Amino acid sequence: MDLFEFVTVVISMILALALGQLLSGAAALVKNRARVSGFLAHSCWLAFLFFLAISLWWSQWDFRDTQWTFPLFCYVLLGPTMLYFVVVLLVPDDPGGREVDLELHFFSIRPVFFLLALGFVLVTWADGPLIRGQPVLGSVGLVNLFSSTLILGGLITKNRRYHVLTSVALCATFPVMMLIRFMPGIGG
Repeated sequence: MDLFEFVTVVISMILALALGQLLSGAAALVKNRARVSGFLAHSCWLAFLFFLAISLWWSQWDFRDTQWTFPLFCYVLLGPTMLYFVVVLLVPDDPGGREVDLELHFFSIRPVFFLLALGFVLVTWADGPLIRGQPVLGSVGLVNLFSSTLILGGLITKNRRYHVLTSVALCATFPVMMLIRFMPGIGG
């Protein structure tokens, strides 16, 4: 096992925990759907975070030629760790026999959710320029600028319509963002 494989094991475990939390939470909501009051923004964020976790795992391959140090390893762990906390906040506890209002839940966790989401974007945005020498405002940087602007708006406003529209926009533009991010010659 080389150092890259050693490092990515921990990153993969944290991302697997996030995906497990997200999937089990979504399954609990589906099983208890008669007692769940839905909210489109919540559902879009669940879908977005699912694909975001997968793309973050896939992007770890970009670090295969990195000269690893313990501080760099700790820095790279920040992104997956923040993503895990974002997922845990978004997924309500198993409702059991009680009613769940996903809109009420979403707005109750909104400030911390968006603060952590913004931190996630900023940390993962910086790893390209810091580790791989990518331009801050290259194609990947523009995707991160778009995402961080929408997330910052979510942190600032409680406007229901804003949250629904931006969550739908993030889900709708995710394939384009991933094409920019992973297409050879465009983003990496």
